[in-house]
Amino acid sequence: MQGRCISHMEMLHVMLKYLEVYTNLDFICIATMPLELQAGIAIDTDTSDKVEDGAYVGAVTASVRRNNDLAQWRQHTPNQLLILNDLKLSKMSVDKINRFSLRPPEFLELSDNVGAYYRWFYISKKKIKSELPLYLSASLDSSWWVDVQQRQLGVRRKAFSEIIEWCE
Repeated sequence: MQGRCISHMEMLHVMLKYLEVYTNLDFICIATMPLELQAGIAIDTDTSDKVEDGAYVGAVTASVRRNNDLAQWRQHTPNQLLILNDLKLSKMSVDKINRFSLRPPEFLELSDNVGAYYRWFYISKKKIKSELPLYLSASLDSSWWVDVQQRQLGVRRKAFSEIIEWCE
């Protein structure tokens, strides 16, 4: 006779006849273990045969921010650029904590809470390529939020009230 392993909580749930709970929430797993202990997905970066002419050896977003004369508080920090350069050479996917570290400079002072960041904002999967200089402007009214990895961020519709409450 064979069965599956179940936890004590699941046994109690069945024996005490608790009602089932269903949800339509999307849960995001954020691993907080040291980087060397985290599971990752191997990716092909092809860094060995990539030829660089020196034009964009660093982060593209950093040079666009400098060229558009954005204020100092809207420039990437040296730590963000260091993390990005390390991730470019890595053969592993980017984890949520490193992605949080690479958030737009406009958000650095907003919150140091990783959970709130992923609850309040969504990150596009596509990189912004050639039109990046058009979207990073000195005017905050017309500028997009772009992280170091050239991905656009947006506010989740249902997070507006929570963000406003947090700011007050």
